[in-house]
Amino acid sequence: MNKTLKQARQQLGLPLEVAARKAAVSLRCWWLWERWGFPPKRRAVAEKIARFLGTTPEELGYGQPEQEVSQP
Repeated sequence: MNKTLKQARQQLGLPLEVAARKAAVSLRCWWLWERWGFPPKRRAVAEKIARFLGTTPEELGYGQPEQEVSQP
């Protein structure tokens, strides 16, 4: 789970579906990164999400080694 991404989205008060649409990325891509910690394959997608949230891809954990997947 990418807690940083989830917290940034929740601070905007947006459901996942709305945030993904406003950032112009697929819901699946955002969901996989936020829920399971699987970052987008293309940096451009991570940049769109980060730009929408007012941060950088690196601050959201993009490019870091994958962490162990935790169950909710």
